[in-house]
Amino acid sequence: MKNIKFLLLLFILMVLITTFNVLARATAQKVEINKKLTFKLEKGSEFLFYFDAVKGRTYEIWLFDSYNSDYSLKALWFQVRKGEEKETAYPKDIYTEPYTSKSVGEGGYTPQDKNKPAAVVKAEGDKVYIFVWGAKEEYAGEFGLMIKERK
Repeated sequence: MKNIKFLLLLFILMVLITTFNVLARATAQKVEINKKLTFKLEKGSEFLFYFDAVKGRTYEIWLFDSYNSDYSLKALWFQVRKGEEKETAYPKDIYTEPYTSKSVGEGGYTPQDKNKPAAVVKAEGDKVYIFVWGAKEEYAGEFGLMIKERK
């Protein structure tokens, strides 16, 4: 009987941990194309954006922080994805300033040149996702995002 109670308690604990991990993930937020948007990143937090795309069309992803503009967020990293999961990331050759992280994989950071997009991606589906977080855990502040469709 003690073993059954222990196993039941262990099962409930595992369900609670799984539920918390799912809820703690960033929820995808839709953004408009050709509109500059401002967001506030809290310490240790992240954003997951997406926009409606046309498969085969090319899009420029512009990100703004203190490296290339007057925004207060010191620096951010980002990853462009085909879906919500990191395993769906586009290859690093789409990024102006690429990097590879052990925990996330291939991505990029905001370029210092404000006249260059952070990434240029040819959509492989009807949505493109952009995962954004501070370059360091303690970084917080406002940053900008704009998606431009190339004609």
